Amino acid sequence: RLGNLEKHRTPAQWNRAWVQKVFLVRFFNNLYPFLYIGFIKQFSYQGCPDTSAGCLDELQRYLFTYFVTRLIVHLGSDMFLVILARSQLKAETQANPSGERVNMHLQIQAKSQEYDIIMKVDDWTENVLTFLFLTCFNVVLPVIALLALLTTMLEARCLAHRNCCFLRRPVPRGAEGIGEWQQLLETVEFLAVLINVGFAVFTMRPMKDLPVAHKVVIFVFIEHVILFLKHLIKEKFPSTPPDVEDLNQGNEEILRMVAATFEKHKTQLTQPKLMKQMSVISVDISPTSFGGRRPSRAMLPPASPGSEGRRPSTLGRSPASLSRGSTSP
Repeated sequence: RLGNLEKHRTPAQWNRAWVQKVFLVRFFNNLYPFLYIGFIKQFSYQGCPDTSAGCLDELQRYLFTYFVTRLIVHLGSDMFLVILARSQLKAETQANPSGERVNMHLQIQAKSQEYDIIMKVDDWTENVLTFLFLTCFNVVLPVIALLALLTTMLEARCLAHRNCCFLRRPVPRGAEGIGEWQQLLETVEFLAVLINVGFAVFTMRPMKDLPVAHKVVIFVFIEHVILFLKHLIKEKFPSTPPDVEDLNQGNEEILRMVAATFEKHKTQLTQPKLMKQMSVISVDISPTSFGGRRPSRAMLPPASPGSEGRRPSTLGRSPASLSRGSTSP
């Protein structure tokens, strides 16, 4: 409803604004509890255990529990969808008295659930959140990479089975990349640098025991170095290869030359000299120029003896000679 009130001009703009609003809420709900345990809890009235690890043990335990619970919930929801679809198909088959009717592909597609924008956003949100936890908490829980790999593999197979067997085939539409999700992933990359450096400087030893001013200086320095290296790598390996970029520039240059040549010829045709030359050009396209109409008797050559009643042959004669009544072959 909020997106409709904004009155976007195109559906792409509406989807972009809606995705950003929805993902912002889900991003905060999923990330805040772990950031609270890692950074804020040590300054609250609860505090952290008086150990060398502090709140990191609790954070690792909650991260592991979150990934396992998330995997179970997704597998359960996919299995529920499979069981529901098969039960509906079985009930419809048993309700058919003939039992010999074969459902056509279009009928099956019409009765399948539509892959709408809400389901698409849910799928993309899960992928982005997996990338978020993998990049932001790999310093605290290194085994999270293995957990993310297993969950992603299982979710990919479940989603492929769901989309191919139990969802309606979507209408193919062209798109340049992944759209608004590319910007969200780049934002997650930036936050991952800040969170990982923050864990290494403020909550882990040996930097944890340093003065606050020193930790802030170290945090700013390391964060700027990593972001600078990230920018260098991005410039070194752009999204579009250099050879493809050169070909695109060459094609654009050829198009500009063709357009400029066309405009040049179009301008020259309006010059008085060329217009005068064009005005004296007269092309004879009358039927007589092709021998399609019989000349008048005044233009016919004298008839030879024995040629009365025969039509004069125009074979091998030029159109100009026909129009002038020439008798040359």
